[in-house]
Amino acid sequence: MLVSFRRILAHPGRRWLCSQAASEVPLLVLEFLKNGVACTSRQFTSDDISKFAQLTGDCNAIHTDRRTANEVGFDRCVVHGALLNGLVSGLIAQSLPNCVVLSQELHFPQALLVDETVTVSLELIERRKTFVSVKYTCRDTSRRVVMHGDARLALAIKKPRNPASSPSSGDA
Repeated sequence: MLVSFRRILAHPGRRWLCSQAASEVPLLVLEFLKNGVACTSRQFTSDDISKFAQLTGDCNAIHTDRRTANEVGFDRCVVHGALLNGLVSGLIAQSLPNCVVLSQELHFPQALLVDETVTVSLELIERRKTFVSVKYTCRDTSRRVVMHGDARLALAIKKPRNPASSPSSGDA
């Protein structure tokens, strides 16, 4: 059961919860509902960028060629924004399993460079019946915001079982 937004904000134990292991997912879900905040971290390598470029066809040279990245003012290649959004999506999926993203807004004030660690934080902003609003922030190792935004989610609700459709017992 989800608790109200006011109760989450008022909870004295509200704290950041960082998780990188899949085995911690159940704890992450419980803590997110209790505290309203979750986070995760990851470092994207050149190999990650290459695989993503091959998979999606997004072979923009600022992502794949260091010289081009240098020519436009970056020390190293730039991580695809969609990879950052993928981290957000994964954290949402771990924090609120089976939810559906209805809308999302992304902003990229700074670039994340290859081999930098990014930390994604997700905060529960509002809950109304079966809808949830969250905001998220991605920061690099220098704590600069490299992506931020918000999303509106629909929560999956289990349908009550219909007693008429269950097999009857004792009638032969």
